[in-house]
Amino acid sequence: MNPVDGGGEPGPDGLATAGCGKAECVRAVDVLTVLREKVAFVSGGRDKRGGPILTFPARTNHDRIKQEDLSRLVTYLSTIPSEDVRARGFTVVVDMRGSKWDSVKPVLRTLQESFSSNIHTALLIKPDTFWQKHKTNLGSAKLSFETSLVSVEGLSRLVDPSQLTSDLGGSLEYDHVEWTELRLGLEEFSGAATQLLAQLEQLEAGLNRIPEPQDVDEARKLLEEHGRLRNTIATAPVDALDREGRSLLQRMRLGPSHGDASNEGGGGGGSHGSWLSGGADFQSVAPKVSSLLDRLQAARSHLLQSWSDRKLHLDQALQLHLFEQDATKMSEWIAHSKELFMQSLAEVGQNHQHAVDLQTQHQHFTANCMNGSVNVDSVVTVAARLAEAGHYGAERIAMVSSRLQEDWKSLTTALEERSNTLAMATGFHQGAEQFLLRVEGWVQVCSEGSLPSATAELEAAVKKHQELNEEISANYTQVSESGKALLDVLQRCPATESDDSAAKPDFTAATHGIMGVLHQVLQGHHEVEGAWQHRKLRLHQRLQLCVFQQDVRQVLDWVEQHGEVFLNKHSGVGKSLHRARALQKRHDDFQQVAQNTYTNAEKLLEAADQLAQSGECEEEEIYQAARDLELRMQAFIQRVEQRKLLLDLAVSFYTHTKELSVWMEGLQKQLSSDLLVCPDTVEALQALISQQQQQQANTQEAAMSVIREGEDLILQLRPQGSSVAHVESVLQQLEESHVQLEELFHQRKIRLDVYLQLRILQQCTLEVTGEIDAWKQDLQKQSQDFSTEKLASPRLADTNQDKMAQDKLALSQSRLVEASPEALTLAQQRIHRHMERRLAMNNMIYEVIQQGHDLQQYITEVQASGIELSEAEGGISAQVDELQRLLQDKQKELQQIADHTHTHLEQNLQLRHLQSQVKQVLGWISEGEVMLSSCMLNSSCLSEAEQLQREHERLQQAIEALLHADSLQRTHQVALALQQRAELLVRSGHYDPDAVRSCAQTVALHWQTLMLRIEDRLKLVNASAAFYRTSQQVCGVLESLEQEYRREEDWCGGGDRQPEQLLPLINKHMEQKEAFLKACTLARRNAEVFLKYIHRNSVTMANISGHSVTVSGVTEVTGHSRVPEQQVKGILSELLQRENRVLHFWTLKKRRLDQCQQYLMFQSHAQQALDWLQQSGDHYLATHTSPGATVAETQELLNQHREFCVSAKHTQEKVHLLIQLAESMLAKGHAHRTELRRCVSTVDKRYRDFTVRMGQYRHLLETALGGCSQDNKDLELELIPNSLSDSDPEVNLSDPSHQVSDEKRRSARKKEYIMAELLQTERVYVRDLQECIETYLWEMTSGSEDVPPGLANKDDIVFGNIQDIYEFHNSIFLKELENYEQLPEDVGHCFVTWADKFHMYVTYCRNKPDSSLLIQQHGVGFFEEVQRRHGLANSISSALIKPVQRITKYQLLLKELLACCEEGKGEIKEGLDVMLSVPKRANDAMHVSMLEGLEEGLEVQGELLLQDSFLVWEPKSLIRKGRDRHLFLFELSLIFSKEIKDSSGRTKYLYKSRLRTSELGVTEHIEGDPCKFALWVGRTPTSDNKTVLKASSLELKQEWVRSIRQVIQERRGHLRGALREPIPLPKTPNPTLGRQRSITRRETSEDADSLGDASSQPDTVSIASRTSQNTADSDKEGLLPMSALCLSHSHSAADMEGLVPASTTASSTSSTTTTSSSCNSSSTTTTSNSSSSTGR
Repeated sequence: MNPVDGGGEPGPDGLATAGCGKAECVRAVDVLTVLREKVAFVSGGRDKRGGPILTFPARTNHDRIKQEDLSRLVTYLSTIPSEDVRARGFTVVVDMRGSKWDSVKPVLRTLQESFSSNIHTALLIKPDTFWQKHKTNLGSAKLSFETSLVSVEGLSRLVDPSQLTSDLGGSLEYDHVEWTELRLGLEEFSGAATQLLAQLEQLEAGLNRIPEPQDVDEARKLLEEHGRLRNTIATAPVDALDREGRSLLQRMRLGPSHGDASNEGGGGGGSHGSWLSGGADFQSVAPKVSSLLDRLQAARSHLLQSWSDRKLHLDQALQLHLFEQDATKMSEWIAHSKELFMQSLAEVGQNHQHAVDLQTQHQHFTANCMNGSVNVDSVVTVAARLAEAGHYGAERIAMVSSRLQEDWKSLTTALEERSNTLAMATGFHQGAEQFLLRVEGWVQVCSEGSLPSATAELEAAVKKHQELNEEISANYTQVSESGKALLDVLQRCPATESDDSAAKPDFTAATHGIMGVLHQVLQGHHEVEGAWQHRKLRLHQRLQLCVFQQDVRQVLDWVEQHGEVFLNKHSGVGKSLHRARALQKRHDDFQQVAQNTYTNAEKLLEAADQLAQSGECEEEEIYQAARDLELRMQAFIQRVEQRKLLLDLAVSFYTHTKELSVWMEGLQKQLSSDLLVCPDTVEALQALISQQQQQQANTQEAAMSVIREGEDLILQLRPQGSSVAHVESVLQQLEESHVQLEELFHQRKIRLDVYLQLRILQQCTLEVTGEIDAWKQDLQKQSQDFSTEKLASPRLADTNQDKMAQDKLALSQSRLVEASPEALTLAQQRIHRHMERRLAMNNMIYEVIQQGHDLQQYITEVQASGIELSEAEGGISAQVDELQRLLQDKQKELQQIADHTHTHLEQNLQLRHLQSQVKQVLGWISEGEVMLSSCMLNSSCLSEAEQLQREHERLQQAIEALLHADSLQRTHQVALALQQRAELLVRSGHYDPDAVRSCAQTVALHWQTLMLRIEDRLKLVNASAAFYRTSQQVCGVLESLEQEYRREEDWCGGGDRQPEQLLPLINKHMEQKEAFLKACTLARRNAEVFLKYIHRNSVTMANISGHSVTVSGVTEVTGHSRVPEQQVKGILSELLQRENRVLHFWTLKKRRLDQCQQYLMFQSHAQQALDWLQQSGDHYLATHTSPGATVAETQELLNQHREFCVSAKHTQEKVHLLIQLAESMLAKGHAHRTELRRCVSTVDKRYRDFTVRMGQYRHLLETALGGCSQDNKDLELELIPNSLSDSDPEVNLSDPSHQVSDEKRRSARKKEYIMAELLQTERVYVRDLQECIETYLWEMTSGSEDVPPGLANKDDIVFGNIQDIYEFHNSIFLKELENYEQLPEDVGHCFVTWADKFHMYVTYCRNKPDSSLLIQQHGVGFFEEVQRRHGLANSISSALIKPVQRITKYQLLLKELLACCEEGKGEIKEGLDVMLSVPKRANDAMHVSMLEGLEEGLEVQGELLLQDSFLVWEPKSLIRKGRDRHLFLFELSLIFSKEIKDSSGRTKYLYKSRLRTSELGVTEHIEGDPCKFALWVGRTPTSDNKTVLKASSLELKQEWVRSIRQVIQERRGHLRGALREPIPLPKTPNPTLGRQRSITRRETSEDADSLGDASSQPDTVSIASRTSQNTADSDKEGLLPMSALCLSHSHSAADMEGLVPASTTASSTSSTTTTSSSCNSSSTTTTSNSSSSTGR
């Protein structure tokens, strides 16, 4: 590192440059005058903290020193100590002994204006006089820094005497003259050293700015200048400054000391010697002087090293430019040689001789160029040497050398390629000229001579002709390939690849010349090729003609000599199979031999066509020979084929005749036998009959086929006459055998038919019996299905009582599926199929019985025809009779079961008709849901909200008027009719009464759901309208209030009014504040209600769209509504800004009103004092002007005078208080300061005149009596304080009224104390949170390896959302609380305003158990080490419990504030409620988070109201024993759960069952135990539906009963008319069915069964009336009515109260109930208004 740059600032701290970070740099020489006067000094002493001591010695002329000089002196002295000591803050000692306040006041004012931030404390040594002490005490109280009046002895107790100078009673040695001279020397040395350092830095910067030489001459010039710079560096005065600095160091040290060294910080290490005066400060300066000396030496050394490095660089630059000069010369020579070479590069020769000449010239040029390689190698060698020597431009040198080598290599490569190109051109021209000379001779050879006629001569001529072709092709290939290679070389142009395109040679002429020669060679080759092909064709055609004629003669000779002879010799077929097969084999052998002749004949015919087309022979002659050959061969082949067919027919006939004879003999033996084995099955018997029929058919077909073959053979043999008689005799024998076999087949067929009919009868009987049994089983199964369907619903209720609500919905959906038109059609089809199957079964039985009668008759007819049956065949009749009796018995048994099943099927059809009607009603309800879903958008402004209200009114009217064309009845009426029909079905003994009940319950459930959705929608619409209307009107009122408060008014009326006249204005002003704060709170509550219903509506729509509710076979999915949450939050943000502005201006106006009231009261009391002086004082003095005539009279007058002085004493006290009051008001920046001063001056003047006159009169009396004269001291007033003429407007104004009672004063002081404590603890809390985040959290998340594995990536569990809490308090809440510092009675509004933010404490508390467990298991040691390393006072457990403790602290402070406030109790009470609800919500959230097993989300259950543990007796339980259950009461349901422990021992709640609040009833009193109460579902409580609960205390029971009743009222109120109660099933008809019932709600606790039936007659209550009355009861809290806001801006108390509806301010609101819950952390009872539950 550069030692000059690394030393920091140019001068050390505490020397000449100290304090230069400000606008100006103050040195000792600048303040030398005042410095030598010893106005102030820094002795080097330290207070007990280690902070420096600034001393102002005692003197009386402080006020004569200019303010500017004093300020500069203080600024200079503040820079003397080191920076770390200065950071601790100065202790200023002002010695006022012998001085006055007025002389010291400029010093303190200077410290206040320019030095207050650096002062820790100011110790003022008490002045001598009491009055000066008093004035000093009053004046110092106005200073911003801490001041204390102490004596010299007291100073020794605050500061160690060893750190004080002798004039202050200490032992610290200090010589101001010596200190001043040494400081001057140090600063002079520092300035010279700094200047020299700057010069050295400039020289080094000049070295760095030396430019690079551009040529050889410039490099040599720079080297000369660089040598002269060396002399300049050598003459720098570094050594002289070094000696001077070391001399200063020796002066600062007096020599070795055996005593303890001075300690700069009060606890630091000592030095090796004693120091001069101010030694602690000099001790801190000495290392910096030494550092400055070291930097000078280092700067000079570094500069010399930089000069050497630059010298080496310049030498290498000269070498570089010399090398580049040589390289440039060689590059230019190579370029010149290349230009000469390019001049002849484009020529390659037009013929062979020309090419040889060019080649010779190129060889001479190449030899000349090669002589320059020596110079190139020399330059390259120099470059290598420079690179090895470590030249800085090694890369540049290598690049120049490489470019030179590339240029040389490019030239040599081009020369070499030119040599190769010329060699190729010479060879090409030589070959081309030789080829063209031989073309004429080759053409002549192919054209001469005639063709030979012999075959051998023709073959020799063809071979010789082929050899000639190979010779021609070889010569042509050689010439063409060499030409193409030469053209490729010319086209690539490799010799000029690196040159510009403009310098490239033009090879176009050379290329055209080469291509012309190639064209000539190609033409010659084509000429020779044509002549050669012509002669080749003639030779081959002549050869083929000779061969064809020889082959034809050979074929005809074989046909005449061998073929015809064989056919004439063999004409017969033989008289046996053996002989026929022998003749057939001999003929096949002959055909194989003749096949070769056939093939040769075909080839000859093909060759004839070719010869004829060639034209070498006579075409007619060749075709005639081919036709003769073809006719002869066809005739011969036909005779051979005819013979083959005849022999095949004879062999087939003899073979089939022999096989048929053997087959027929075997069948005759089989059919003639009397033994007949009959199979037991119909299929086997039918197979046997089919087999016999197939045998008969096959036999007949085979016989006829053989006969036809014999007849065909006879026809073909008759022309020849041989073997005809023998074939005819064989045919006759075959026909006789066939006739006998047909007779045997007929008899066997009749016997098999009898057995077949018997087996068919047995099989039909078995099938009918099986059908009867199967149908019997089907009927029994249908009966079981009916029973199962009947028991399904009760069994489900028994096994799943804990999911009763879910099962109802599932049962409803299943019934919807069953209620489809297909289900109804299926029921109709089932009963129709039953009737058809019954008729078909009877017909089947009758047909089988009739089949038995037919079989008996057939047996009789067979026996009568003469066909005898065996003994076994004779017992068939008895078997038939037994089968008929069996069928008749089965038919009677089946008839009884079918009748019973028919009855059940008819009842099932009735049930399906009922379900179909239910589905139709559900479809109508679905239309209402669709209408409701079509208007599910949320409003974003007041106009849209009002529009949605109107649309909802129309929707209510539309659903209310929903009629249907098929029945012209309302949906409500049709539903009632369905209930009545269902009850009739149950009474008539329906097999499944539960299914009938389910139909009615399904209609009731869907109607109830529709009513709930309509009600929720209405609440959302009303909430949106209320919010937008409230926010709009509140914002308007706030704007108007802001404008009013901004106006400047004088309420004093020029001092003419009385103080009492301002009280109405002040009271009105206070009422306005309370009114607009309540209005803002109301707007926020309306927003909470609006957001609550937005969320509930979104959840409802999400469930609808997520579960795809299916109605009438159509799936309807409703999307989520658009939620304008951001717009609501934006309006709330704007409202908060307006509210803060109005509150600010309200405070200003309140201050002005108070000041006016103070002024009027002051004026009134001052006038009273003046009136007394004028009336009583002046009258007394006017009547008492002379002593008495006698001594006794004079003594009496003196006694009267004394008595009058006693009464005047009260006026003196009043005047004194008035002066003090005026001083206080003026000091606090009173608006009427001019009038106050004038009034005080008048009173003071009058009273002083009165005092003087009283003293003169007393003196007169005492002189007359002969006594000593005494001044009237007891009536005199002190002088008016200076503060009456010089006030401080920054001091806060307090209540000056002296007419307030002591209790009110104590209350006001207590409020201020509580508010101050709230702010102080809030700041400490924020600081503690910041410390926890910056230490513990940072250490855990910084990636340190010390973090235990169990804590890795678990900072969100350990610390929860503590960062969010810190951000909220640090950025928002602390600043908001500070705004209420002067308004403690309104601070509750701050808590209400930010109530939603405190929900983050709920999240934090819910996570706290997991955090504590994780720290205890894995993080104790780690966090203890973090605490030790950072020196933290709070452990991790203490830091993390702070948020929980803070909520408790808020509660405590707000309770104390509520107790001592008379105004604003409502706001404080609401803020306290917010804080009290946080532990309850945290406790509830913690318990809810442990709930598991609930299929539906908790968000659809509504808000959690209560949770606690109970002892529960469930209905229908086999064991009547109470079970421990934990209950959660939500708005929409009551959930039962069981407390369990998981594997880790943590508590969880397992979901068991749920009751909907809309179906719930409560019985408060249970006999035998006051802590028991009961819950039930249905119309009336019974033992089957009543759940008994036992609370832990009577208070807990009353709280739950009260809350449950309130929830039931809210949820059930709008369900009047909904069909929700199950259909009662009395054993006897109920005569009161359909009668109107009216249940009056009872709120009293003595009700045994409350809310047993909350519904009235369904068809008499409309939706509109139902929803309107419920909204007025359940949601009137937080929803602002249309007329609630007063838009008049007169701002009277009555007008401002119009902003808040009476329902929100009245304490007797009917919807207000009190709930309480116990929190684990604070065990506090939370009281909340149920009317605001919508905002929870």
